[in-house]
Amino acid sequence: MSMVFVEYKIAESRREGYLAWAGKLQEDPRVEVYEGEGQPNLFVEVWRGLPGAAVEGFHAVREGRSPQPDLPQPWRELPSFVEGGMPKIRIWAFRKVK
Repeated sequence: MSMVFVEYKIAESRREGYLAWAGKLQEDPRVEVYEGEGQPNLFVEVWRGLPGAAVEGFHAVREGRSPQPDLPQPWRELPSFVEGGMPKIRIWAFRKVK
């Protein structure tokens, strides 16, 4: 199982819509969304307990390849909120050290 961090800055003009979207996203128990303290509109999603296929799904969307079926559907809407779109979304995946 892996942990994925997704970091991005949203457009101020899209904040209200983004917060509604983020609320729906957090209905998935695997994700929590945080906003930067002192850095308005900078957000980090923390995804926990993801199988390899889900992690690959995040990278597929980020790289413009076909999304994997394990990727949460709402996440595909994220680029519309981000300043600069998909190229400005940063993704880091980690797995637990054994």
